Amino acid sequence: MKERPVVSKHRAGRQRRRIAAALLTAAALLLGPAVASVRAAPRVRAGALELRFVPPDRIAAGVSSDPSLIDRVRLRLELGPKHVPLALGDIHAEKTLPGFTVFGRIAEPLMDVAVAFTPRGESLLWTVKLRNRAPKVVRLELGPEVVFGRTTRPTVFDGFNEDAVAPKTPALMHNFRMMTPYAAAWTPHGSVGTAISPLELPSWLQHAYRPGPPATLTTTTRIVLASGEERSVRFVTVGARGDWGKYEIMQAYFDAYPKCFLPFPGVDERVWLGGAEYRAFPVREWSPEICRRLGAGWEWCYAPFRRTGDIVGRPEFWDYTPVRPFSKRRALPIDAFHAWRKKAFRDGDRKCNVMMAFYVPAQIWCEERLAHQRYADALTLDPDSRIRFDTPWVTGNDNEVRVFPFRTSWGRQSRKDMGEVAHRLNLRGFAFDTADGVARYRGPALANLPNKYLAWDKDGVFCNESVAVAKLMDFVHTLRTSDGKPLAVIGNIGTGVYTSDIHCDAAMFEGEPWKLFRTYPDRLRWKLGRKAAVWWEGYGIERFIRDGNDPTQKQIAAIMRGLADFTLLQSLRLGYIPPPNYTQGVARLARWLPRIIDCIRRGWQPVPGVRVPEPLWAARYGVGLDTVLVVAHETGQPVKADLRIENSRFGVDGRLMVADARGRPLRNAFPSDTNTTMISANVPVRTPRLFEAVAELLPADRGPFPLKQGEVAVTQGVARRLVRILMQPRRAGREVVLRLGRPRGMHLVAATLDGRTLGVDAEARFSFRLTAPAALVAEFASDTFQGTDAALFDFPFVRDGKPACTIFVPEKVGPRVRRSAFRIQEYWRYWYGRALKPGHDVRIPIRTGDPTPAGDAAAVVLRLDAAMPTSGAVAIQGNRLLVRAPNELMLERTVSHLLAALDHRFFFPDRILGSALNNKVGLAGKVLTPAGAADSASELAEFPLLP
Repeated sequence: MKERPVVSKHRAGRQRRRIAAALLTAAALLLGPAVASVRAAPRVRAGALELRFVPPDRIAAGVSSDPSLIDRVRLRLELGPKHVPLALGDIHAEKTLPGFTVFGRIAEPLMDVAVAFTPRGESLLWTVKLRNRAPKVVRLELGPEVVFGRTTRPTVFDGFNEDAVAPKTPALMHNFRMMTPYAAAWTPHGSVGTAISPLELPSWLQHAYRPGPPATLTTTTRIVLASGEERSVRFVTVGARGDWGKYEIMQAYFDAYPKCFLPFPGVDERVWLGGAEYRAFPVREWSPEICRRLGAGWEWCYAPFRRTGDIVGRPEFWDYTPVRPFSKRRALPIDAFHAWRKKAFRDGDRKCNVMMAFYVPAQIWCEERLAHQRYADALTLDPDSRIRFDTPWVTGNDNEVRVFPFRTSWGRQSRKDMGEVAHRLNLRGFAFDTADGVARYRGPALANLPNKYLAWDKDGVFCNESVAVAKLMDFVHTLRTSDGKPLAVIGNIGTGVYTSDIHCDAAMFEGEPWKLFRTYPDRLRWKLGRKAAVWWEGYGIERFIRDGNDPTQKQIAAIMRGLADFTLLQSLRLGYIPPPNYTQGVARLARWLPRIIDCIRRGWQPVPGVRVPEPLWAARYGVGLDTVLVVAHETGQPVKADLRIENSRFGVDGRLMVADARGRPLRNAFPSDTNTTMISANVPVRTPRLFEAVAELLPADRGPFPLKQGEVAVTQGVARRLVRILMQPRRAGREVVLRLGRPRGMHLVAATLDGRTLGVDAEARFSFRLTAPAALVAEFASDTFQGTDAALFDFPFVRDGKPACTIFVPEKVGPRVRRSAFRIQEYWRYWYGRALKPGHDVRIPIRTGDPTPAGDAAAVVLRLDAAMPTSGAVAIQGNRLLVRAPNELMLERTVSHLLAALDHRFFFPDRILGSALNNKVGLAGKVLTPAGAADSASELAEFPLLP
C-alpha cells in the first residue's frame, strides 16, 4: 500500500531541507577509526525513511514526517561471547541500484563486511554480508541500530510488552518465544522500527531500547561463522508516520512481505475457516450440517496413533507395554485400528466437507523408550525447557521426551512418516500442536546443521527448536494431495516463536478471548499477519460461578450471552473465528459468524485508517474498495460519534464513500481542506457497526473537492445488490469521476444517473458533470445465482414435512458430485429433523440421470458442463433448480454457495451442548436467543445478506 502525501509541496520542501541539514550533521556509522574511499554520497529512500552515506563513515537518517525523530543508523556488531564491539575500517560506499552498499573490513578477527540498503515496499532491507577470513570460528551478534535525535523521547514497543513512554532504563526483549520479529518507537509525528527479515530463520533474536543519550533502538541476532565461510543476514528498518504507533511499523512490515503473512499458495481454502472442535472426528449424526452452519473448515484430528513417535502405526512398533493402559481405540489390533482411522478421516472429509488435519505434537515429542532406543541423537536436553512428560498427555498411555526433528535420525523418520500417512489417508493438512519452538538443541547432530541456523549463548552453540518446527512446516508444503495441491499446516502456537506463525497457514489460540488480559490474544495476531486465527476451548462458564452457589438457568444464560458478546467484539477487533464451542446454540454469535469470516478473508490491516474518539475502537479489513471497517466499544452505554476516514491509508487516489453494512442510508461528508471522509455513527452496546467501501470519488480537474456530501444506501440480496448514491455538489458544473467497488461474487449490470443510463465498463468507472444534486443507482448481479431471491427461497424442496422434489446427478460422475447431492439432502434432513421437529426424518431422494420432461414434479439437477466459464451457476427454470459447473470441484463449491444462500432464510445455530452445568440448569439442547426471546426485527437488521 503506497502512502499518499499529507502535506503541501511547500511544506514538504521545508521538511526535505531540514532532513538534508540533519543528514550533514550525522555521527559515525560504526565504532572505531575509518579510512574513506568514497566516490559519491549515495542515498536511498523507502516510505518515510531516507538514508544517506556521508563521507567518510556515516549513514545519516531521517523520517520525513518527523525530521528530529532519528539522527543516524549503524550496524551494531559484537564478538561473542564477551560482547566485544568490532571496529570497521577501510569504509567506502557505492551506488548499487536501487540503493547503495557500504563496504568495510574488520581487522581482528579478519572479516569483510558489506551492507546493502535496498527499498522493499515501504520498508528498507539491510543485507549484511560477512566473510570470515580468520583461521577460526567466530561468534557474532549483529543487527541494525537506529540512533534517535538528542531530544527525542519516544514511546517504545519491544516486540511483546505494552507501549512504554520514554523508558528511563534499557528495555531488553530477549525472550525469543514471546516477541514479534520487529520492534518500534514513535512520537506523535513519526515512527521507526527495526526488525529481522521474516525470510530468515534465526535461533536467537533480541530487541533493545537504550535511553542514552542519545537513545537507540536495535534488533540483533547471533550467528556462527566458520573460517572461510561467507554469509548474508537480512534485516529491515521502517520509517513511517507516528499516528498509530507500532501499527505503522507493523503495516509496512506486513506489506513488504505479503506472502509471509498469507497461507502458502495453493493450500486448501478451508484454512480460512474455523476448527470443527471434534464435530467431524469422529462424525456423528448431525455433524455435516453442524460443521457447515458453524463455519468449520478444518478438524484438529487429535493423536490418531497408538504410540507417540510412530504416527504411521508400523508393525515393528505396535506391540509394546505402555506406561498406562491403552484407550479403547488404541487397544484395537493393528489392522482394526488402521481401518478405523482411515474411515474416520474419510468420513470427516466426505460427509462434513472438513479438511482433516492429522495431529502431531510438532514432532518434538516421542515416546520415551522409542526415543532412547532409536533416536538418541535427537534428544533435546535443554535445562530451561520441559524435556519430559510423565503425566498423561499426547496419547495418555505414554511418557514423552523432547526430540529435535531436523537433520537427526528422528527428523528423517518424521519426514518419512508424515509423507506416508499423508499418502495413506489422502491428507490435505497437518495440525501442529506445541509449535512454540522454545527449546535449545545442543546434541550430537548439531554438526549436521548448516551454520546459518545456529546461534550461541554463554553455554555454547545451539539450534533453536523453532528452526526445526519451521523447516518441518515447509516440508509439509512440499507434500501433495491426490490432485496435486500442497498440504496445509494449522498451528497451535500461542505466544510462541514468531517463525511458526510465518511458516504455518492458520493458527489456533488455545484459550478464550479473555485469556489473561484483554490484549493478550493480540500477540498472536501481530505475528500471524493476515492469516486466519481461531479461538479454542470454550466459555468455561463453571469458572465464573463461586463455590457453593446454585445458579439458575436464567443466570447461566445471562453469563453466556455476555461472554458471547465479548467474543464477538474480540473476534472483529482482531480477526479471530469463534468455533462451534462458542457458536453452537448461541443464535446471535452464529448469525454474526459469516460476517466475521468475510472480514478475515479480506485481510486484517494493522492501521485502521479511521479516527474514532474514545471509548470507541476501530479495526480494518481489506484495502481500497474491498475495505470493511469495524467500529465498536465495550461500555454499558450507546456511543454517538463522528468518524474521520483518512483516505490516503486505503490505497486509493480519491475519497472513499462508505455504506452502513446494515443497509441503512449513511451520509458521507467531504471537507474541502483535508483528504478525509466524515461519517457519523450511533454505536449500540455490545453491537459492532460495520461500514463497507462502495465507491471512490476522484475530481476530474484541479480545485476544491467537487462534492460537499453524499448519501449511500445498499440493498443486498443473494442474486442482486443495489447501490444508491445521492451526491450534492460543492459548486455546480464540476466534473466528477466515480469508481464503484465490485462486491465479491458479483458483477455490475446497470447504472443510471438521475434515470439516465450510464455506460458500463470493466472498471465500473463513470465520469459526469454535476449541476445539481443527483442520484446514481448501480445494480450488481451474482456470478452464481440467476433469478430472484424469492424464487430460490420458495423452491419446493419439502412440503408439508415431506420431500417435494428429487435430486438428480449424472450417471457417470466422481465422488464430489455425489457428495454435493448428499449435502443438499442432508441440509433438509437437518432442517426438519433437528431444527424444526427433532426426530422427524425427511430425506429428499437422489437419482441418477435426468428428470423426465413431463409432469409437475420438482427436481434439483446437478450437471457438469465443460463449456461453462470458470464459475458455477444456480438457476430456477419452472420446477427445476439447475446447478451447473464446468468441473466437479466447481460444482461442489457452487452447492456450498447454494446452501449458504439458503441459510439466510433457514437459519439455525444448532443447540447448546450438554455439560454438567448446562444439564443441571436445563440449558442443554436449547437455543440461546438475544435477551432470552425470539430474534426481533431490529436484531435481524444487524445481519444483512452477504453476496
